[in-house]
Amino acid sequence: MIRKILAAISDAIMPLGLISAAPLASAVEAPLRPVARIRCDFYYQGQCYDHWIPTPDSCKGVGVWGTARQQAACMALFGVGHGGSR
Repeated sequence: MIRKILAAISDAIMPLGLISAAPLASAVEAPLRPVARIRCDFYYQGQCYDHWIPTPDSCKGVGVWGTARQQAACMALFGVGHGGSR
């Protein structure tokens, strides 16, 4: 009975793309676990970073708004007066 109800619910919700059939089939046996999402503040050369990193784009204007550590990192990589390109 419960499986029939779950199947009917999944048939109604699945076209909306909210759930997939695989987790619902095992929902009776085990509760669903949340999926960890990675926060991506900076994306550079195919890598996702959840913190500031010195990149050509993130170093633009760092002399105005950046901390001393950020300014030093940008100057070490790109030199003084960095304009966004190497």
